[in-house]
Amino acid sequence: MKKLLVLFLLLMSCGKGEKTAGRTVETTNGFAGIVKHASLPVAYAHVEIFADNDFSGVAWAETTTDSEGYFEFTQIPQGKYRLIATHKDFKGQINPTVSEEIQDIDISVDKTTTILLKTKDLPIENGMRVGLPGTKIWQDIDSTNLEQSEVILEGIPLGTWESLLYGYPHSQAMQNLLREPLQITPETPDTIVIEMPSNLIAHWQGEHDFDSAEGILIDIPSLLDKPQSITLHASITAEIGTAMEITSLGNNVGLRSDVNDSTISFYAYYSYDAPNAWHILGGQMSYMPGTPLNVTLVVDPGEENFSLYLNGKIMVQATPSEAIAYNKRGQQLSIGRHALDEDFNFSGTINSVSWWNTALSEQQIQELSQNISIDQ
Repeated sequence: MKKLLVLFLLLMSCGKGEKTAGRTVETTNGFAGIVKHASLPVAYAHVEIFADNDFSGVAWAETTTDSEGYFEFTQIPQGKYRLIATHKDFKGQINPTVSEEIQDIDISVDKTTTILLKTKDLPIENGMRVGLPGTKIWQDIDSTNLEQSEVILEGIPLGTWESLLYGYPHSQAMQNLLREPLQITPETPDTIVIEMPSNLIAHWQGEHDFDSAEGILIDIPSLLDKPQSITLHASITAEIGTAMEITSLGNNVGLRSDVNDSTISFYAYYSYDAPNAWHILGGQMSYMPGTPLNVTLVVDPGEENFSLYLNGKIMVQATPSEAIAYNKRGQQLSIGRHALDEDFNFSGTINSVSWWNTALSEQQIQELSQNISIDQ
């Protein structure tokens, strides 16, 4: 049973009388919080608030947690509200109820107040967990005057490789959780010039439009030593498509994506030494097709690190320890298609792809995504 911790803090601020939804509001308030799974923040969770006696299904306000799990609502009229947070990685949802009304009192901007959350587990039946939030040191909220409440979400078993390839049974559960597109600053200039570390396996730069099975295949003789730490980085502009291979090394390590008209999902994988054995990592975010992205995958089983980065920031992470299996898996590096299968073709533009036989550091990944030179 997985636990989700919602750290919830009410930030009170005085506001002038205003018209809201056909009524006069004398005071409006804001509140903010953080959504956590165990001790880790949950990025891109969907958070909604409802008037306590309104069960029409129409939220008073909604938002999405940022990459560090934080959310914030502003200009909320005084009253009693229900809060619901959902995330694709869980088959439950949290439905705590604010048990205290926001009091109409004269407060100053440096005051906070305490609210008590009651929780109820509301399971749903569809969905599939395809990754876990990343591990890092996260900012703490000062909880001196705050109540903390734990809510329980039942984790969904990790899907099989075949289920990711065919049918995507989790796709319906993912829909409509991220309704507002995130603001993404284009980071891909017309020309990319990066100093690569000395352990670079291959670097391809072409700004090529992919829409068929043509793809690009590169033989990699330097991989005869079968490295157990790998980093791949790609600068892409994705269009709408399903199971689109961005790049892969034989059938050993790879990264593909799905794009619809509002979201992009990433599926990273690597094989280990067992029949049909794969570690799979994935994540989803709001996306406007045609927006430039930098995506980086790190596979480092020795350090139990299997991480996916988006624009230099960690998106999802898992901790497998099994070594990469290379036997009978191929040694070709592919761009825009799977190295051994022509059924998974990219739709959009790939500007560059780079592979290293080592795990780049977080600082190097950030610099790479910002198109800053990496020190050798």
